Amino acid sequence: MSVMQLSMLTVVVVASLRSLPAIATYGLGSITLFVIPAILFLVPTALVAAELATGWKGGIFTWVREAFGERAGFAAIWLQWIQNVVWYPAQIAFIAASLSFVVGKPDLVQSGIYTAIVILVSSTGDRLSSLSPAATSSPKSAAGAGSSARSSPRFS
Repeated sequence: MSVMQLSMLTVVVVASLRSLPAIATYGLGSITLFVIPAILFLVPTALVAAELATGWKGGIFTWVREAFGERAGFAAIWLQWIQNVVWYPAQIAFIAASLSFVVGKPDLVQSGIYTAIVILVSSTGDRLSSLSPAATSSPKSAAGAGSSARSSPRFS
């Protein structure tokens, strides 16, 4: 994965769709709302991860296990996993609601079946897409990040 692809993947994860309507009201001033967290959170996090990656092979589980023991390592990886289990369906439900307005059928927002279908189809498609090698899946992520930034109202 190139640095640009990894950067775009990080942007997509951190600058989620959920905040776009609120941020769009600020116009170009909203760039500050991305720069400050990038400097105060993303840069230090990247530096810590780079330092840990040079010292130990593995990931979060290994780093926490080496520092605090097996139970803390398990707790760290479990919390990361369960956060994703809760976050992804909520994010996709927001996307489903937004899509219902895009296609001109806002009454679909009230349909649990519609939301469930969108969540299942989207998450299944994401998982199938992630089974492909990084050489083919990371350009998709970077393209999605780039297109969402270009089509976002805050950049127009």
